[in-house]
Amino acid sequence: MNIQLIQHSCKTTLSVARKLQFVSLLTLTFFLFLSAAQAKNVAEISAKTQLDRLISQHRGEVIYVDFWASWCGPCRKSFPWMNKMQREHQSKGFTVISINLDAEQALAKEFLQDNPANFAVVYDPKGELARFFKIQGMPSSLTINKKGKIKYAHSGFFTTKVSQYEQEIQQLLAL
Repeated sequence: MNIQLIQHSCKTTLSVARKLQFVSLLTLTFFLFLSAAQAKNVAEISAKTQLDRLISQHRGEVIYVDFWASWCGPCRKSFPWMNKMQREHQSKGFTVISINLDAEQALAKEFLQDNPANFAVVYDPKGELARFFKIQGMPSSLTINKKGKIKYAHSGFFTTKVSQYEQEIQQLLAL
């Protein structure tokens, strides 16, 4: 009788242990799924959130927002100029924020090794911000005044227009 009771008790314990393992596995799977879903949501809102934070940090300044991609030839010419503008005018309340539209961040990082950015870079692999601002070409830029209004928009970067771009920035800094 005692042996049967012990056997029954062992079977019950094993059954309970298996059920606990199953529940633990189910709980772990749920939390892993939830974490993956949260990470996906963060990635989806990341570009907009980053841009919002950067614009908030530079509220009251002139902001030059530049959309670029690693495959864009004129973008290679614009980076030295944007670095120069950042360096020369940052102390006057000017900042550059760039938005990369490469689907693969590795391509952007490779571009940045050859064309360093001395300004903020936001990655927008899904083109969320480009669609919002209705960007038509690469690079494209928006110059925002101290009150947060877009005053100038340019599609492309032309070395023959650099003096115009600089004049627009200086005009907004003077206001």
